Amino acid sequence: MQVVAEMKQAGVLVFAGGLDEEIENTVGSNSEGTLSGPITKNGEFLGGMPIADVATDAEANEWGRKNDYACT
Repeated sequence: MQVVAEMKQAGVLVFAGGLDEEIENTVGSNSEGTLSGPITKNGEFLGGMPIADVATDAEANEWGRKNDYACT
């Protein structure tokens, strides 16, 4: 993801997990029936989170906004 590369370049990336766009579909089940993922019935992608080390709340909000935009 471009935003993860941007976070690395800015020196704020601590960890990014599950942000792989080449993720395979998985299937499981629970008491309500069969579940598949990482895409939900509503089309939402499940998985991924970045951790950033920043100095201010404003910086954290800006990186959060960039990550949110990159995932839509």
